[in-house]
Amino acid sequence: MVWTTLITNTAYLSGLLTLDYSLKKHNSKYPLVALYTDTFPPEGHAALEARGIPKQRIEYLLPKVGKDYSNDPRFYDCWSKLAPFSLVEYERVVQLDSDMMALQNMDELMEMELDAPEVGGKGKRVFAAGHACVCNPLKKKHYPADWVPENCAFTSQHNTPDEAQTTGPPPDTSPLGFMNGGLQVVNPSSTVYQLILDYLSSDAAIDLDFADQSLLSDLFKNRWVPLPYIYNALKTLRWEGVHPQIWRDDKVKNMHYILAPKPWNEMNEKGEFIGKDETHGWTASLAIRDIGEQTKPSTIALQDKSTMHYETSFLSELNAQVDTLYSVQIPNIRTTSNGNFRTQVPETPPVPRENLVTAATVGSFWFGYNNPELFQIGVFSTPYCSTVNLTLIQETTMASSLTFVISLADWLVNAVFEPLITAPLYLISLYFQQFSLAQTLIYDKETSVLGMLFGLGLIRRINGFLSDRILNNWNSDAYDWTKEVVVVTGGSSGIGELVTQDLCRRGISVAIVDIVKPKYEIGKTAQFFQCDLSKHADIADTCANIRNAMGHPTILLNNAGIACGKPLLDTEYHEYHAMFDINTIAHFYLVKNFLPNMIQNNHGHIITICSMASFVTIPLNVSYSQAKSSALAFHEGLSQEIRHIYGAKKVRTSIFHPSWIDTPMTKFLTTAKNWNEPTLKANEVADSIVKCILEGRSKRVFLPGSYAWAATIKGWPSWVQEALRNRGASMVRALQRGGYAGEEE
Repeated sequence: MVWTTLITNTAYLSGLLTLDYSLKKHNSKYPLVALYTDTFPPEGHAALEARGIPKQRIEYLLPKVGKDYSNDPRFYDCWSKLAPFSLVEYERVVQLDSDMMALQNMDELMEMELDAPEVGGKGKRVFAAGHACVCNPLKKKHYPADWVPENCAFTSQHNTPDEAQTTGPPPDTSPLGFMNGGLQVVNPSSTVYQLILDYLSSDAAIDLDFADQSLLSDLFKNRWVPLPYIYNALKTLRWEGVHPQIWRDDKVKNMHYILAPKPWNEMNEKGEFIGKDETHGWTASLAIRDIGEQTKPSTIALQDKSTMHYETSFLSELNAQVDTLYSVQIPNIRTTSNGNFRTQVPETPPVPRENLVTAATVGSFWFGYNNPELFQIGVFSTPYCSTVNLTLIQETTMASSLTFVISLADWLVNAVFEPLITAPLYLISLYFQQFSLAQTLIYDKETSVLGMLFGLGLIRRINGFLSDRILNNWNSDAYDWTKEVVVVTGGSSGIGELVTQDLCRRGISVAIVDIVKPKYEIGKTAQFFQCDLSKHADIADTCANIRNAMGHPTILLNNAGIACGKPLLDTEYHEYHAMFDINTIAHFYLVKNFLPNMIQNNHGHIITICSMASFVTIPLNVSYSQAKSSALAFHEGLSQEIRHIYGAKKVRTSIFHPSWIDTPMTKFLTTAKNWNEPTLKANEVADSIVKCILEGRSKRVFLPGSYAWAATIKGWPSWVQEALRNRGASMVRALQRGGYAGEEE
């Protein structure tokens, strides 16, 4: 007999650790087994192993006919919660959601009477579960219209609260007869499981609004045993206006923290509760009361060559997953992403936490110039970077000289083709055309140099005017910055940090979305939301948290990204996959969550930070360029659909293509003896992004502006294109000789 819980990603890892601890705390005789799918990452396995939590692989279940769960993406994972019916090696399985916490011993569930496996799902006690609350207290529009208090089984117990502590309403009490899948008591049976699989393979699955719990409620209608609410105490039952009439704090045996936010999202680094829901504070109280009981040194193996050493307690594991570990040992690292990328780690003392460097920028090469992207990685330390902050690098190098030259060239081009400058000069030259200098400049009125520059400048102005009007559908929109909410992914450091701080200084609300917590003090108008952008369930929960805490976002800055500077054959599958998960697919999930409200209000702005690598691909940069090209295509298609499919012509879309950016992350490159490439300053890029946000206009931005011609490269003769790529390849080889791109010292 076992407790089981499903885990598919690290978003619920804190909850699982809490659940395991709470069961042991209340002296359960039975172990908790983590049922994991192939989507569960190595760092998650390492955390389970460190705590001694047994685990078992299961298949990721999905119905044959897919249903759109974009409003609640968590339901895609929920199908796999049906797996306990197949675990015939156990006499009894009690499936628990990972966002639960035991408050009392409930081993009696292992002994309650259910149909024997040989009954094959034909009896009246196929499984046991608690009722779902169908009151829809958050008034979610996509929930069924009949999910109202009068149809809720718990409403029938308002007049008999004492009975509600020991008895669940019969399944047919409510016209819906709907169970909640958070806790299921099961006698595993191959026959019953086959019935479930057959139902999953039928066309009926398309009508299952709530995944596994809809299936079980329909397939075994009124043939399940109702448990009293105390075993699956949905936190919303306690809320005023829901079912406080039956709730008794001292009777609850198992809390279920349904909906967002989760308790671990409302605790600070000290383990202190900072949220509003009192029941979330019970989790913090459990941690504080038992601090030290679980404290012991541990070693977690993340990958074949990477090791993470830490000393932790229940509190630190609860408060976050990997990034709260007290110290990390990853010297001599070249590329990493929270243990996902291969590293080379000798046995040396751990790096102190205060010496760790978090996410900043990474680049790709273009025509010998590197093109950066903010990138979402884990804490790390290198021989080149240690105890550095966001102070801009001041070293005088060849790169800074080239940067100055390019900036000067940009200024000269803008001046030469500025009609407000050339027009007066042209008129003056006409007046003084009798002088030799004027005659040199002017051969006749039609072909004068100044006249030509004025004409070209005027055409340039008209071109810019038309581009702006076309991109913005010939309309304008007003922004109320006291009400707008800006989401900045990768906002904990680098360009994202600078953008966030600038917006906060202006009093604008900002939701910082990142896998690591900001090291800087965030402004009063900002909130941090921890999220692994490679996992859609994590994104869905985070988006819900943002909406609950700050309202619907009106501006989305897709800024986070990763890069992996490896040859194709040296790149691991998970590295390649992560490149697209974060650099492109995360854009889709975020847009899927936030765009509908923008369309409904015909107001919003989606900004994509792309790269010059969208246009040219060179060695060691294939996966990054692929992903950025995909992000560019996504931006262009999204712009068209917003305009033509959804008709939301005041919803803006902008894209940035920066070149190489000078940040602490790139210091080991920009200070290398072979580095001679022009480099942008981080504040220049951030200022340009903030300006775009404040103007509320769709834009296509190249940084520096003189690189805009890069967009035309694909139409050039092949020999010219290859010459440009070959120059980039030559620079890669030069940097390798100088100790970059994976070369060991």
